[in-house]
Amino acid sequence: MGAANEHALYPAKAGSEVIIQISMTAPAAPGDYSGKWQLRDPKGKAFGEVLFIKIKVASPTTATP
Repeated sequence: MGAANEHALYPAKAGSEVIIQISMTAPAAPGDYSGKWQLRDPKGKAFGEVLFIKIKVASPTTATP
């Protein structure tokens, strides 16, 4: 799925809740797709839960006369 590999996040206090928004472009070909991300600190160390997404791209429908 089309999305940037890195997204800058504003600093948040430990234990606080944040909203993470990632703009993606669905693939053109029909099928099932999935992706996963994990947050990293400025030194590249992963932390927190792994975030998952699953989508299904449907086949285009054609109008019947």
